[in-house]
Formats: sequence, C-alpha cells, structure tokens
Amino acid sequence: MGVWKVWRELRQRPHIDFALVDMPPGAPAAVYARRGDRAVVLIDRALPPAERLAALAHELVHDERGGSGHVDGMPPSLGDVVAREERRVDRIVAERLIPRDRLEQLVETRSEIEGHICPLVVAEEFGVPERVAHDALSMLLERRSA
Repeated sequence: MGVWKVWRELRQRPHIDFALVDMPPGAPAAVYARRGDRAVVLIDRALPPAERLAALAHELVHDERGGSGHVDGMPPSLGDVVAREERRVDRIVAERLIPRDRLEQLVETRSEIEGHICPLVVAEEFGVPERVAHDALSMLLERRSA
C-alpha cells in the first residue's frame, strides 16, 4: 500500500465542506462535525504543513468511522470511550501516512548505519509530525514483539 493521498481523498468526499480558518486561542487545531449527510472539517491555517496533513487525515478517519468521539453535552463518564476512539484514529492515521513496508525498510536501512532510528528521522522521511512517526514506530515494535 502506498502513502495515503489525504488531500486527494478530501476531494473525493463531496459531502465534506473544508476550510482553513484562524482558530481562536484554546480551540482545537482541527474540528470535524457532521449533521445528516453533510460534514465540515475546519483546520487552523497556522498549522505547519505536516501538522495540517495529519489533522486532515485524522478528521477524514473520523468521517469514515461515523463521526468524532466527542459530542457537546455528553456525560463525563464517556471520556474513556472518547479517549480510546481518538487513540484508535491516531493509529489508523499513522498506518496510512507511514506504510508499514516502507517504515520497515527505513528502519532496517537507517539502523544499519546509526544503530537505531528515532521518530524525528521517520517524521522527516514521510513529511508527518513526530507524534505520528512515534505512533508508527510503536506499532512496528508491537508487531515485532508479538
């Protein structure tokens, strides 16, 4: 599987209205909301390109899964459920933006030279934020130790 073409994917979802906006201080950097058969994704225009890519990928995965985990007015007791959903979405994003076969190849090549590989190297190679690279490396380690 190749790297997920996130911006192309957005264009293939005509039910989503997308905008880069100036998010107010303290607001999330990206928002997904759905009403009926329409959805909207807002992303803070101040985000660097790699962060924008990851934010859009995250919101598109929410779209695939039927919506975001958080709903205004939901009981605090559902916080753990929302946290699990957000974590699952983050892992899906990492899998799609950093294909396992290419990550394995990078790890093998760079480990021979440097002895180990860090999330920053992976982030730079794939044009993603370090947190996405960290998730991808963590999942690779989980698979190898299973």
